[in-house]
Amino acid sequence: MEKEIRSKQITTIQRYLDMDRYEDARIVILSLLEADPTDSYALYYMAAVMLMNDKSTEARSYIQDAMKYGHNKESAFHFLGLTYEKEKNYMEAEQAYLKALEINPSSVMAHAAYGKLMLITGFEEKAMNLLEEAMRLDPENESVNQFLLEFYFAKSDQNNQIRQIQRMMDISSDEVQKLVNLGYYHVLREDAIQAREYYRQAYLLDPTNTELLHILETLDKETHFLFLPNRLVNKIGGPVFVWICYIVILFTLRFLKLDRILVPISIIYLTYVIYTWVIPLIYKWFVKGRMR
Repeated sequence: MEKEIRSKQITTIQRYLDMDRYEDARIVILSLLEADPTDSYALYYMAAVMLMNDKSTEARSYIQDAMKYGHNKESAFHFLGLTYEKEKNYMEAEQAYLKALEINPSSVMAHAAYGKLMLITGFEEKAMNLLEEAMRLDPENESVNQFLLEFYFAKSDQNNQIRQIQRMMDISSDEVQKLVNLGYYHVLREDAIQAREYYRQAYLLDPTNTELLHILETLDKETHFLFLPNRLVNKIGGPVFVWICYIVILFTLRFLKLDRILVPISIIYLTYVIYTWVIPLIYKWFVKGRMR
């Protein structure tokens, strides 16, 4: 009976973590630890909650306790690497990933995480070798494929970006990530309207994701009719170029004593300036609120 209850609690914790409900997960984990302070799975999950809450030191303490009470050491050292990487302590992160690979030279996630670390620190050739080995070990692994996509983005390798996105659309089970990747794909195809639609759908599924909201706002400036004047001005050289042109026209008309032409041109320019100041507020009040 106790094993059945514990199994249900573990399933609940995993579900809460998948939903980013870390406080709810923490409460269930605490109940497990109250029943058994040496429960290595509970300690591991508490470490994960701490890491997601940017508490890397506490996360390391819990994962070390989990190892002490029998948790898988390969998994634990991989996790330790993630905590150090989050703190940008790359030397310690590398040592942790190497320890995980020493324990299991065929560890897919240790290869992938180490490859990502090498990409971050600028060792691109080594990063590619590690990611390719991870792909060889498990070609259908979603995390490995996502890391490889990030590598191609860092390298600005558009052909491989498109190929990798197409591959990930086939294997991904995460609906939000699948929509984000489709958005990437259409951005690369310079189809901003379709890209925005996929990002909008992803945002509707994950409305707390501020990064998706930022991408949507950026794409709106490329697609929404309210920003059409801004886009036209950018195409001819940007606001500074338009201002210089206005000043040149202003002095030229004054020199030629063509004040009757100067007035409407000044009104047009000032209208444009006011519009570009006001339109972000209009967008925020009347458009952005309807994204949801």
